[in-house]
Amino acid sequence: MSDIFGTPRPKSPQRPERGRRVLVPTLITLAVLLFLGSIFTSIWTDRLWFHSVGYGNVFRSVLLARVLLFIILGLIFGLFVVGNLYLAYRTRPDSVPIRRDDPAYRYRLALTPILRPVLIAVGVILTAFAGSIAASHWDTYKMWRHSTPFGIKDPQFHKDVSFYVFQYPWFRFLTSFSFALIVITVLSVIFVNYVYGGIRIAGRGPKLTRAAQVHLSVLVGLGVLLRAVSYYLDRFGLLIHSSKLFDGVGYTDAHARIPSKNILIFVAIVCALLFFTAIFMRSWTLPAIGLGLLALSSILIGAIWPAVMQGFQVKPSEPDKEGPYIARNITATRDAYGVNNVEVQSYTSKTSLTSAELAQSAESRVSTRLLDPTLIAPAFEQLQQVRGYYSVPTTLDVDRYKLGTDTQPQDIIIAARELHLAGLQASQRNWANDHTVYTHGYGVIAARGNERGPNGEPVFVERDIPPVGELKTTTPPRIYFGEQSPSYSIVGRPKGAAPIEVDIPRGGASASSKDTKADATQNTYTGKGGVPIGNVFTKALYAFKFAQPNIFLSSRVNSASKILYDREPRDRVKKVAPWLTVDGDPYPAVVKGRVVWIVDAYTTSNSYPYSEHRSLRTATADTLTSTNSQEALPTDQVNYMRNSVKAVVDAYDGTVKLYQWDTKDPVLKTWMKIFPGVVKPKTAITPALLEHLRYPVDLFKVQRDVLQRYHVTDAQTFYEDGERWKVPEDPAAAGNSNALQPPYYLSTARPGEDTPKFSVTSVYLPNSRQNLAAFVSVNSEATDTANYGKMQILQLPSDTQIQGPSQIANAFQTDKGVSQALLQYQQSKTATILYGNLLTLPVGNGLLYVQPVYIQRSAIEGSYPVLQFVIASFGKDVGFGQTLDEALRVALGLKEGTVPDDTTPTTPTKPGSSKTAAQLLQDATNYYNEAQTALKKGDLSTYQKRINQMADSIQAAQKLVDASKK
Repeated sequence: MSDIFGTPRPKSPQRPERGRRVLVPTLITLAVLLFLGSIFTSIWTDRLWFHSVGYGNVFRSVLLARVLLFIILGLIFGLFVVGNLYLAYRTRPDSVPIRRDDPAYRYRLALTPILRPVLIAVGVILTAFAGSIAASHWDTYKMWRHSTPFGIKDPQFHKDVSFYVFQYPWFRFLTSFSFALIVITVLSVIFVNYVYGGIRIAGRGPKLTRAAQVHLSVLVGLGVLLRAVSYYLDRFGLLIHSSKLFDGVGYTDAHARIPSKNILIFVAIVCALLFFTAIFMRSWTLPAIGLGLLALSSILIGAIWPAVMQGFQVKPSEPDKEGPYIARNITATRDAYGVNNVEVQSYTSKTSLTSAELAQSAESRVSTRLLDPTLIAPAFEQLQQVRGYYSVPTTLDVDRYKLGTDTQPQDIIIAARELHLAGLQASQRNWANDHTVYTHGYGVIAARGNERGPNGEPVFVERDIPPVGELKTTTPPRIYFGEQSPSYSIVGRPKGAAPIEVDIPRGGASASSKDTKADATQNTYTGKGGVPIGNVFTKALYAFKFAQPNIFLSSRVNSASKILYDREPRDRVKKVAPWLTVDGDPYPAVVKGRVVWIVDAYTTSNSYPYSEHRSLRTATADTLTSTNSQEALPTDQVNYMRNSVKAVVDAYDGTVKLYQWDTKDPVLKTWMKIFPGVVKPKTAITPALLEHLRYPVDLFKVQRDVLQRYHVTDAQTFYEDGERWKVPEDPAAAGNSNALQPPYYLSTARPGEDTPKFSVTSVYLPNSRQNLAAFVSVNSEATDTANYGKMQILQLPSDTQIQGPSQIANAFQTDKGVSQALLQYQQSKTATILYGNLLTLPVGNGLLYVQPVYIQRSAIEGSYPVLQFVIASFGKDVGFGQTLDEALRVALGLKEGTVPDDTTPTTPTKPGSSKTAAQLLQDATNYYNEAQTALKKGDLSTYQKRINQMADSIQAAQKLVDASKK
């Protein structure tokens, strides 16, 4: 071809187009290979990890179950759909009218040449999709196969609870899976018949060939039969469904919905049979009548009948009609959450103490934990951090230990000194340092919970590097596995090679330590944990997994190297036991000289009949979870929960051990049958470990949430809902006023008991008021096998006006004596006042509030909060001092060292009423001067007493002046 001048035009180059034809398949092939490579890497590295921790059987069992479900159910789905598509194609009419404006004709022209690859692609895609869904239900399948009876029958159908917990979920999944299979198959067959002439749309409506009619009749008939099965299962589903009033079967369910389901089962079976008759009859009349009957019955019987009964029969007499069913819900809920044996004790709280009662409660007060785990982390870091690359969590843990000559365990605040890479200087941050040099933390830091040093600092019982103290860490307490460990570290050196891991910081040995190897600052990991990566293949896998070529290229990865990852204790437990829900607060402990992490784990279900459902995240939310000081639980809805497993993770080698704790839990027994040997029997728990096990905080929070309403056991009172409680907001939550007050671990003696027990405690308020309604505690002493886990509620009379936490916190901060003592800090720009945990303690047949007050010098670098004062309240009076004993004596109006009559309640003295206004004002001046003198001497007891007397004198003078004016 040429232009107007006759010059030939150059031909368009063809090479780029051919290049694109090659490039696109190449890119697709690379993408597929990358995808398959990532899957292989994930599976193979998981295999290596599970074998490294000794849980290879868990990996094999889960993988085998997933693969079998993927293959069997995926192939059934894919082959069933493709087989029906092929059948629809083979039974197509021989001749089809051709109309170029018919969309079916265009589809046919496009589809026919590639029909075989299309069918194969559809089969592969559907198999992969359905197989993936089936594989994700491996746990449901396993529980169905290995179910364990509960020994409890539901009151409606009299089936064992195991049917609902283990069998019903699997039956429901199979029904839904099959129904989805039928729906997709029907839609696909309709499409093929439409394209190839089996269904023609013309005239008054679609016309079907005989083959298409028979084919679709059978498929729709199967779908309707599955609907009958679904109606059958729906009856049992009513026992676990939620309603506005309560969970489980109600009056309308029992008398309308369940009978309607029975009728609809019959109607659906008849409808399915009518569809099957279309195999022999050419008419759609009978199937259409059956389908219409089913739809009409679903509306009239399934919806309108229950609605009419609810509105006209139940609502007018709801308390009476629903009463028996509410009673079922109460019983099931309390049993499912383990609160059916809670002890509720009426508690008439006193507001005054005699000196005898004060002395009788002294032992309990000595054990009262004053150090606040949420505030003293900076003190632990500044005093015991040793190096900037060590750190402790923002919220520390509470445990108990027998120290020295103590016969009773003492409350201890404890934290692991973990590696904190962010504490390194910028010049130190590189791949080699982050992953081969700085690999671990060192030791634990612990302090007495009920003591303060001369300047308010913690009194340490375990400190320094190497460790010095009373916890007896005989094994070098290197923390390779912890809550703040790096994502991965590569450890291990060839025999004879110099160590490269930073261990004891140079000069890190304390002056009191006898260790003479302070210069031995480097170490080589010799633990059994970790995945060996000495060969080229494994290095390549992990380089791909972590997207880090240095793992493959670096000379620091040698034949003796291991890679440590998934190092957080909770993650390790969740990985080896994916069927457990893990508590959000793992804590370190020293057991037989080794540092370990103790992790509580739960078995749960959402299918316990009649039990109330709870969101784990909502039920466990409080100040600690909202500030990320404690891990929040997942949003799963559950209605059954047990602390069935205690897990222990070794901080040095990462070994995970699972111990059976609840020996009666059928859910745990089922999983122990699924994974034999994975969970060790309870008898394998050593006495040394038992001393540090405690009642788990998240289970307590869920039970606390449930008992807000389910402390009521009478159905009529429950319906009236006038006795509902609520958990108070945390008065110490700065800037987070809506967060709930967390539970507190502390040692306290219950009424009638002489020896303090380690307990987890909380309080309740009435639903619409701020005064106290109840005090709840659970015995957390695992060594006290007879009483461990026993929950007690001290319920105050409804007409008692004992102040709640927010009211007490307000009283503390507005008290005249407290305000005057803290005034110098409030006015200072270099100090910050921090209020600690507001603890509630049953003391002397009353309730004692205690709150520590910390002062932090904000203008000084490296400052930390120090415990300076304690505020206490017993009744209406507030005490303030440097010790709890001093604060309590001030609150009771006692002078230090005086012993009034043992039977006379002590009350603050009031100024005389015979003085004139001028004399009273002079007294106020004298009281103020004496208060200032006492403050300078540090005598806070006298200080507050004089401030209170000054205020009373001024108030009395004001009254005299006002009276003289009248």
